Amino acid sequence: MNFKRSFGAFGISSLLHMVLIVILAFYILQQTISNQYDPIYSEILVAEPEKIKRVIPRKRIEFQKPNVSKVNVDQPNLKILTSNAPPTDRGVISASKPTEFSLDGPINLNTEVGNLGEGISIPKKSAHLGKMIGRPTGTNQKEKEREKSKLVKFIERQLGVQQVFYSLDLSSSMRNLSSLKLRRIIAIIQDSLDFLESHDKFNLVTFSGDISLYHPELVDPTIGNVKQVKEYLNRIKPEQSSRASDQDMLSALNFIKPNNPTIVVLFSDGILTSAGIPQPEEIGKYVPSNTKIFTIAIGMSPDFPGAILLKMLSNQSDGEFWLVDN
Repeated sequence: MNFKRSFGAFGISSLLHMVLIVILAFYILQQTISNQYDPIYSEILVAEPEKIKRVIPRKRIEFQKPNVSKVNVDQPNLKILTSNAPPTDRGVISASKPTEFSLDGPINLNTEVGNLGEGISIPKKSAHLGKMIGRPTGTNQKEKEREKSKLVKFIERQLGVQQVFYSLDLSSSMRNLSSLKLRRIIAIIQDSLDFLESHDKFNLVTFSGDISLYHPELVDPTIGNVKQVKEYLNRIKPEQSSRASDQDMLSALNFIKPNNPTIVVLFSDGILTSAGIPQPEEIGKYVPSNTKIFTIAIGMSPDFPGAILLKMLSNQSDGEFWLVDN
């Protein structure tokens, strides 16, 4: 009996100890968790309303009226300072000797002289005034001259009335010439037409399979005529001839000779089809009398046979040879 009581008391005691141990364990666990986090402290603050600063505008500056003393206009000795000195290079006009102002004499506003009356004197216009204010006077300004080609300068050196024949080689051999180089020669000829004098005359000859004359008669270098010739030159180009051999520059010179030109402008590659390679002394018979030949070549070296023949023609006629590439 006593054994049962002791066993029951022991069981109750054990149960109570277990409850205490569990409670103690929960307490220790809670303390451990709480120690792992830093405490956060918060405080609620009420923001104060923003203060608006009043901007006071700056006071307007009050200008004080200058104390002007009254002038008696009836003063007999009133003088006005005028300048009789010429303007300086720096644009400063200094007062010369004071001139007395008087209303006694008559005033003529339409006069061009410097004296408007007995008591009024104004400076005359000075030639330095335009220079002083930087305004061009135009008297010493030289217009830029239009650039002149070697051909234009040659024509202008000839005295008296000129009858100019432009002769262009459009034969089959010229087809190898690039279009850009041909256009350059055409532009040189077109430009020279603008420099012909009103008393001069001109015409145009082209040779390929045949020799063609631009106009049956010599043409006046009017604006309309020059414009038409320029348009014609823009259309020409070398073409393959149906003939066995083309006309050459010597044939063209024989064709031009009866017109008695004073200048022949000859553009060609110098390749001959009719006479082979003539001797220098034989070249002269193809040159019209009293005619100067200005020969033009492009796209060849100076020692090319055609260039040599063109130079011979110009030398025989007291003309000039222009190898445009050089």
